[in-house]
Amino acid sequence: MKLCSESISKQYGTNKALTEFTYEFTPGVYGLLGPNGAGKSTLMNIMTDNLKQTSGRLTFEKTDIRELGREYRRHLGYVPQQQQIFPGFTLRRFLLYISGLKGLDKRTAETQISDIVKKVNLENVMDRKLSAFSGGMKQRAVLAQALLGEPAIIILDEPTAGLDPNERIRFRNIVSKIAFDRIVIIATHVVSDIRFIANKVIIMNGGRIVADGAPWELCDRIKGKVFEIITDEENISDLEKNFKVGDMVKERDGIRVRVVSDTVPEDYEYVEMEPNLEDVYLYRV
Repeated sequence: MKLCSESISKQYGTNKALTEFTYEFTPGVYGLLGPNGAGKSTLMNIMTDNLKQTSGRLTFEKTDIRELGREYRRHLGYVPQQQQIFPGFTLRRFLLYISGLKGLDKRTAETQISDIVKKVNLENVMDRKLSAFSGGMKQRAVLAQALLGEPAIIILDEPTAGLDPNERIRFRNIVSKIAFDRIVIIATHVVSDIRFIANKVIIMNGGRIVADGAPWELCDRIKGKVFEIITDEENISDLEKNFKVGDMVKERDGIRVRVVSDTVPEDYEYVEMEPNLEDVYLYRV
């Protein structure tokens, strides 16, 4: 199973939102990482057939998705950045309604819904109105509707935006469980959303891919470029001018500042550190 983007670009007037994005997706979890304006949502909208690219093509199993039309969308599950729910519906009614839109017969829909609500930990609130759900529960309900029809491709656009830390962890764990034999693409600017569950990470900036690979591969590429500097408050502004600064922690012996740099910070007391994915993101973006 393959979803392939071939030199996809999207331009609005003179503004290039996406420039020649080329990538081959096979079953696994992909983290699409980048700041706001990097082109992630534009790409997601093209992949979900909500937006037409200016040039290039997107193929599923070697056929252009424009030719596949509805047949392509049948293989697709989508969790948009903005929750699309009906507050007056119960969860049961909402999922039955979406299953009808997807063309599932009632018996198949009920069987799938019974299984899916267990996966997203909502089996005990089937008859509660969505308006009474917490933000995290609503997001899990939106994920549940994306799983209806057993899609081969799951696309999640900023899926944990607005969720508290506990719900972020819960959501990530659910995604990791449903990812077997599927292509799962998670677009986010929050590194922790994909750090532990992504098989591959694609870092975007300015509408282009600036780095891609397995998390460990990306970290290996910047070995020798991550340092922890022990300093005081007076030097913080100088560090921010000269280095890409990550975490800062106040301790008894001073402030420990994590920096990413192509050059060794010889003017400071430092220790070389093992890179993590946040360091990679800071370095590339």
